[in-house]
Amino acid sequence: MSSSSFSRYFAELLGTFLLVLGICGSIVIAGPDIGALGVALTAGFIFMGLIYALGPVSGAHLNPAITIGSVLAGRLPQGEAIPYIVMQTLGGILGAGALYFIASGKAGFNINDGFALNGFADRSPDGYNAMSCAITEGVFTGLLVFTALTATTKGFEKGFKGLVLGGLLMAIHLITIPITGTSVNFARSLGVAIFAGGEAMTQLWLFAAAQFAGTFVGLAFFKKIYEEEDEQIEWDNNTLDINDHLKGKAEKKPAKPTVVKSAGKSTGKAAPKKKAASSRRK
Repeated sequence: MSSSSFSRYFAELLGTFLLVLGICGSIVIAGPDIGALGVALTAGFIFMGLIYALGPVSGAHLNPAITIGSVLAGRLPQGEAIPYIVMQTLGGILGAGALYFIASGKAGFNINDGFALNGFADRSPDGYNAMSCAITEGVFTGLLVFTALTATTKGFEKGFKGLVLGGLLMAIHLITIPITGTSVNFARSLGVAIFAGGEAMTQLWLFAAAQFAGTFVGLAFFKKIYEEEDEQIEWDNNTLDINDHLKGKAEKKPAKPTVVKSAGKSTGKAAPKKKAASSRRK
């Protein structure tokens, strides 16, 4: 393994570790004080910071769904998929483990009282059934993957990736916390479920299936919008500019030939160029 590969894999492990510790920690440790809004803000700002910190190294996927979508969209070599996902999964487990040891330091801590678990039916925060939770996770995972892929296009404003994805994750939490407790990241769901055990593990299948399906939906929309003609298009005051694939060079349309009319009929030939007058007169 080269040093650059190790750096990328370690960045994914470290980033997912911090993401899970931060998001789930805000629920387990500070949830009663900060509420759903506080949890959503925490999730968004942590993800934003990690993208800016680790993005230059690994792309800061920190989520198996984003990695799968990136590979299928041709944004990441296929050989990187398994190492990325393994490191993300390990990071999620380590993050949940660190949270367990921190939270258990308080007298009266009981993991069965809540450990930032994701679930449906009786384990859904507001009692939503399996279908509602599956649709929620599928739709919002697809949205996250779609947005992450658009941030890899050359037309995307540089420097805004963290702001956009962080803000999106914040909004997703605000919407979905009452439904599933918000996952959209299987590494996050698996990590805490391993330490809680029991029924929490038996409900993971729904999150895996819904997020996997959502990844393909997000990918399909991305390809339809951005890759159908392999061009990225912007409209500006009714002027069509084709960017990026032309490396910043505007595509010029050939000038229409001047039609020469003869006896009221068009010849369909371009008008001949006039010869320059001789500088000398005979």
